[in-house]
Amino acid sequence: MRLKGLDLNLLVVLDALLTERSVSRAALRIGLKQSAVSSALGRLREHFDDALLEWRNRQMTPTTLGYELQSTLRTLLQRADVIANANHAFVPADAQQEFVVLCSDYVAQVFMPRVIARLMEAAPHVSLSIRPLISLLPRARNLMGDEIERRGAHLAIAPKEFTSADQPSIDLFHETFTCIVSRDNALVGKTLSTKQYSTLPHVIATFMDSAANTVEGRRLERAGVARKVDVIVPNFLLVPEFVIGTERIGTVPSRLALDWERTMPLRVVPAPFAAIDVWETLQVSAAHAGDPAVEWLARTIVDCASGF
Repeated sequence: MRLKGLDLNLLVVLDALLTERSVSRAALRIGLKQSAVSSALGRLREHFDDALLEWRNRQMTPTTLGYELQSTLRTLLQRADVIANANHAFVPADAQQEFVVLCSDYVAQVFMPRVIARLMEAAPHVSLSIRPLISLLPRARNLMGDEIERRGAHLAIAPKEFTSADQPSIDLFHETFTCIVSRDNALVGKTLSTKQYSTLPHVIATFMDSAANTVEGRRLERAGVARKVDVIVPNFLLVPEFVIGTERIGTVPSRLALDWERTMPLRVVPAPFAAIDVWETLQVSAAHAGDPAVEWLARTIVDCASGF
């Protein structure tokens, strides 16, 4: 099929090239010979009057137009896949596909093993690619919806306050935050005072653009509770490394804290302020709305959250 003189089959090749940044890997990804992919790239360049990908520092890098086309192209192909399978029943036991789910390291550790176990029972031939949330910005309008589409994911799990108001979301499970300190921290007993919390050093985890934009950071700021941030790490799983053997405090999800207390030289101490609680929510990619496979995965995840 052609549109404006463009063979639409070339868009599949372009998507593979922009994803893999390599002719050989793109060829392997879509099952074509390298020569066919190179020829397709030449035709794409001619149509768009742009190099699309060019060599920089010994690697293929998208041009400005290439970058602009990537997210739109991914959404287009995902919608095309939904349309192509619109009348196909999804049979979990026979399915052979990869699902991409975005979530924090915390959700990946405490919740996703339940989901994977359920998938292996019902759909043993599917694979689940768990990828990190990396750019949820509280000031952005579409938040998680933008992140899903930009990353080519099927679903995402994130705190409710970051979900997109433009797309439906489902509450999965409730979580609270608590504090952890080193087991040998002589400055902290069984409780923490607000003064101790404000004066002792902290290690915090953030996958956003600044420490102030974490869930707990925003709640504490609104409550007028100050923190002396000593160390910032990119995920919760690194927090214990910078708490053990120090005077630092970590404010982390309670499920993680209790797991760590059983296996690491840490103590869980209640936070000295009103409880910080969050709802982890599920959001489905708009590009996959109506896809029977993705809807089945979403239902499975919701079922796994029951009683969690």
